[in-house]
Amino acid sequence: MLDHTSKCAARTMADFMNPAVLLEAYARRAAWVVAQAERKLAAMEQTLPFDKAWNKVGWEMIRASDAHCYLLLVNSFYGAIQRIETDTDLRTRQLAVPLTRCLVLFALHWMTEHAVDFISSGYLDAAQAEVVRDAVREVMDEGEKNPELN
Repeated sequence: MLDHTSKCAARTMADFMNPAVLLEAYARRAAWVVAQAERKLAAMEQTLPFDKAWNKVGWEMIRASDAHCYLLLVNSFYGAIQRIETDTDLRTRQLAVPLTRCLVLFALHWMTEHAVDFISSGYLDAAQAEVVRDAVREVMDEGEKNPELN
């Protein structure tokens, strides 16, 4: 099982623009949300029958599902880019750069939207969350300055 209690080592915008770092962040978030749901369910089961306790943690289960959907999206996108990078066709390999930019923008944007999970879990601190927000702006600015990357 993934250790959902570790801290993110990324500190700079360049760190957060690495797809592997983003994938790790989403994996940690998904594991943490599931652990939170499990703890709440266990606590509820102390005073309620399982079916009633399960119904009371419905919101946590929806959050866990949401976190895993984002993890699946980032993982699948990253996997596709890795396959493109090793394709024998040069034109196909050239797609890796703009697609990586799209992946990074997608992942960073949704990290800012779900920052409460990344921060509450202890994976990111407030300074790192600010770097993530700045990185979104940087990726957007890069796209404006270099339209060939789009």
